[in-house]
Amino acid sequence: MEKMEFLGVDLGVKRTGIARGSSLAKIAQPLPSLPTDKLLDSLSGLIKANGAQAIVVGLPRNLQSEDSAQTAWVRQWVAAAKNKVGLPFYWQDEALTTVQARGKPSDGLDRFDKLTASELTAGKLRAGKQKATSNTDEHSLAAAAILQDFLDGSNEERVLA
Repeated sequence: MEKMEFLGVDLGVKRTGIARGSSLAKIAQPLPSLPTDKLLDSLSGLIKANGAQAIVVGLPRNLQSEDSAQTAWVRQWVAAAKNKVGLPFYWQDEALTTVQARGKPSDGLDRFDKLTASELTAGKLRAGKQKATSNTDEHSLAAAAILQDFLDGSNEERVLA
């Protein structure tokens, strides 16, 4: 399998969570979140600093998998970002990732496994099982959960934006 580096994005109105991950290690790591109004200007630097070859964006939909006003806004942002950076963008369902990042129960819909001892040793992130640290927050943890879902999925499940 060819190694690819990814950035994960949980786009928010005010703040945007960022994560990085590799297709080889299949571990998503949260990075500090950014103000959304500064994200497009910061994207090139993030790509370069993390060697990203593609960007995975959480696609917000309601629990019935229907588009919402927020879905349209995220699609517009991605269209603008694609023109600016020239990298492939992928969609990843972001259902319940913010809830998991906050560590709140999700009515039995929690898709994340419990950490094993080896995952803890390797530092593998499972959002909702790890509290935010001083340089990460719930937005970054949600971005890591989005990216982790993407990395755990198969190539056939990946959807280009």
